Amino acid sequence: MVMDIFTINNLSYLDIKNLSLKFKSNEMSLILGSNDYLFKICSLDIFLPNIITLNGNILNNKNNYLKDIGIVKRINENSFYYKKVFDELLFCLLNRGYLRNIAIKMIDDVLNEFELSYIHDKNTSDLDIYEKQKLLVVMGVIHNPNVLLMDNPLDILPKEDAIKIIKILKKKCHDGLSIVYFTNNLNYGYYSNKIILFNKNQYVGEYHYQDLYDNDKIFYDNNIEIPFIVDLNIKLRMYNIIDKNYDDIKALVDNIWD
Repeated sequence: MVMDIFTINNLSYLDIKNLSLKFKSNEMSLILGSNDYLFKICSLDIFLPNIITLNGNILNNKNNYLKDIGIVKRINENSFYYKKVFDELLFCLLNRGYLRNIAIKMIDDVLNEFELSYIHDKNTSDLDIYEKQKLLVVMGVIHNPNVLLMDNPLDILPKEDAIKIIKILKKKCHDGLSIVYFTNNLNYGYYSNKIILFNKNQYVGEYHYQDLYDNDKIFYDNNIEIPFIVDLNIKLRMYNIIDKNYDDIKALVDNIWD
């Protein structure tokens, strides 16, 4: 059953005015063009009581919040507390009440899922920047949260790696996870269930990725760069070269070639 698992209720903070948003389980939502404050409020870096509802409970304090929420930020010098990858992941689970033997099994499983088993015994300082960013994603989901908040962490990765991670996370949505991805990059919109658009920190509306093909003016008017594949589809349809939209450029080229 799909339900509202995470909501923002009548938020007014600085230039954010009376904002209310709802996020469902089993879905990935893209928040496009918002300011940093919104992510900080959702992740409780800025704590405003009675604003966030999680699993039907209005948050008046931070107790148990981290059990139900996963947070993934961009890599920085303070991202890790422990020398070893294993110890970092073990802390994530023990801190949330998992027994050690269960936690060890969970670490093995999630590293294998993200094709990162080879970093199990490495020092975090020996990882390259891409491995560190992937590890932060693993840390965000390892405890099986209900909601995963992501502050544009994948743009630093090679595109192929970023898409692999998005696809892994989308599979987790099928098990009930709600993903809220904050970004200024529309390229992940294809994988989202909805796009929540802001312009100059003001809420514009909610759209589906396919809305781009029919009303791209929305995004031009709000200074959002449209992905190349979408722009190409629009132009080719304008000249009657194609009669439907393609999200895969190889399939598009093959269709024209045929």
